[in-house]
Amino acid sequence: GAVDSEWAVKWEILPAGEGDGFGISTEPALIIPTGSRGFSDDQWALEVPLVFGWNRGRFNYLAMISYGQGFDENRGEIGANGVIMWEATDTLKLGVELATAAPSDRFGEFDSELNVGFKWEFVEGLALKARIGQSLHREDGGHETGGAIYLEKAF
Repeated sequence: GAVDSEWAVKWEILPAGEGDGFGISTEPALIIPTGSRGFSDDQWALEVPLVFGWNRGRFNYLAMISYGQGFDENRGEIGANGVIMWEATDTLKLGVELATAAPSDRFGEFDSELNVGFKWEFVEGLALKARIGQSLHREDGGHETGGAIYLEKAF
């Protein structure tokens, strides 16, 4: 099925600049329930991440912590992700991500997954992103394989 739609605005708090460098950014997102995406199932939500990035040659390393809050619930969600991306060409990036999420009131009840994916900017400001992954730990047990395809427009 479809994943939830997301409208986000990115702000570079400390720009990494071109080439090698360290940066900090945030990308608050309004999540609209058009599909299924974890805690935001069937509800509007707001997610505010803080992203720490380091560029080194053709590699990008990202660490993110986030807080998400659904508009219909009192509990939120804490997330932590790590990403390694390799710039294969000027328009294609390949990556690996470890993503975790837990309810803000029960940190021991977390889910985690390992994803591989790509980002292909086929037109300046327009990119196709895709990922496929496998859950590593699910609070409700079992394992799940999932994937997604995204269209990203930068303004």
